Amino acid sequence: NMSRMFENCSTITSLDLSSFDGSSLSSIPRDMFSGCSNLTTIYATSAFDLSGDNTGTTMFYGCSKLVGGNGTTWNQNAVGNGYARIDGGSGAPGYFTQK
Repeated sequence: NMSRMFENCSTITSLDLSSFDGSSLSSIPRDMFSGCSNLTTIYATSAFDLSGDNTGTTMFYGCSKLVGGNGTTWNQNAVGNGYARIDGGSGAPGYFTQK
């Protein structure tokens, strides 16, 4: 269970999750990055794509400085886990940066 793993870690500016593999998770982590107000970059690989299930609806709540690797900027109306993937630009926006 990775729910609330980094919640309210307001001093973190970047995270390298490139060694994480989300395939064994039994559920999408809720509020995993919620409240990380200074987080700008999350490095990951496609193995950590968490966008499949829609249970983590506030995964990126309050991450107002977050930018995906292809320029997707944080949006207060897009804080769910649908953005927990490598940023594919306007066709497939995400908040992760490919590592």
